[in-house]
Amino acid sequence: MNREITNVLSTGLDVYNCIICVFMMISVAGDFKKNKANLYFFLACLGVLLFNIADISNWQMEGTTPAWHVPALHILTFVFYFVVPFCYFFLIKYIKEYLKPHKVSSWYFNLSYVISGFYLMGVIISPFTGFYYSISPNNLYRRGEYNYISTIFFGLFFLMTLVMIVGNRKHFPRKSILSFLSYVVFPVSCQLIQIHFYGLPLVNLGFSCSLLLIFINAHHDLKVTLNKNERVQFDYENYVLQMQSHALARYADLLKFRTLEGGQHSERVGELVEALAHQCVKDGLYTETLTMEYIVALRVSAAFYDIGKIALPDTLINKPAKLDDYEFQVMQQHPKLGKDFIDEIFKGYKEDIVMKVGHETALFHHERWNGTGYPAGLHGEEIPLCARMISIVDVFDALVYRRCYKEAMFIDDAVEVITNASGIQFDPQLVKEFMKIKSDIMRILTKYEEGR
Repeated sequence: MNREITNVLSTGLDVYNCIICVFMMISVAGDFKKNKANLYFFLACLGVLLFNIADISNWQMEGTTPAWHVPALHILTFVFYFVVPFCYFFLIKYIKEYLKPHKVSSWYFNLSYVISGFYLMGVIISPFTGFYYSISPNNLYRRGEYNYISTIFFGLFFLMTLVMIVGNRKHFPRKSILSFLSYVVFPVSCQLIQIHFYGLPLVNLGFSCSLLLIFINAHHDLKVTLNKNERVQFDYENYVLQMQSHALARYADLLKFRTLEGGQHSERVGELVEALAHQCVKDGLYTETLTMEYIVALRVSAAFYDIGKIALPDTLINKPAKLDDYEFQVMQQHPKLGKDFIDEIFKGYKEDIVMKVGHETALFHHERWNGTGYPAGLHGEEIPLCARMISIVDVFDALVYRRCYKEAMFIDDAVEVITNASGIQFDPQLVKEFMKIKSDIMRILTKYEEGR
């Protein structure tokens, strides 16, 4: 078969492979953070896509006319060899995600790093030594003197994939294991055939067709399973969250009937702290902590962070004057009492985000940034984030609404009090964020205007 015919056939097959890869990449593109399997399958397809695009260059960019063919052939031939281990590596990472919750042994991946490292060393030196390939002075691609070594590495990659699949065969659905085995069988078979038809990109075709088979069969099953598990998990978590928060909110209602603060204090604090949390996220602060689940838990915990006051006498929590030293010592017990109360409510439950945030807000919402608060005397960022946030909005709400021992303060005066306590009582960064949500503050206060 002459070179011209080979070029036409090779380009046609490679274009077909590229179309398959692009189709699969578009199909799985989406929420990679939520579903890592999609990400690894996308990257495996991307690797095969680049492999095919680079292979086209080996045939279509030979010669020195036009001049840009010269650097293009050099660059894309390098890419052709360079992406091979990544096509393999992302596929086994996909298999790992596919097999969850079964845990795949780490030795597959550790050995993969070693094999890939040695292979890539050969790729890097090839442009200077002709190790795997060479480009002649008239810009023609040639296999290198030691090209057989790259073929050996190809074989090792496929062997590792085979061992991983067979070693975990009990954890694959029966029909899916054949799809994954095709990733080994197809390219190897095509490699053997290509020995007799040098120039045709049959290995590329083997890669693309095996990925397509995985996509049609195994990936569909994975998507169905993930969606089903996600719905079950969401329903269960939502049920537990509602049950726990409902029980604690009802206990917190008892406190409303015993105090003169007004029954909507916890609702206002919940809305204020949620607005503060969203402002922090908007400005890129504490984003690792302030997930949607954490913010929901923060809003829920606002209903019962002061629940420890249930154990205090009415004469103390409704005293229309400043507490004396003994009374203040008794009042300082309510964070610990609240934490113990929440422990009792959650007894027997596996700890979750609502329980964790509820504990921390109840126990630490009277800590102060400079370390002079109670009950633990925590300082700065030793104080959990949720407690630092609740502390600000709790004090602000206490200032702008009537209490048994004081009249309501003007909003501007309350803002000034909060600002003056920055770095002393409150986290200074959170105070700055609180100042940015004035429109939310006014909206929330207007909503609960009756209590003022």
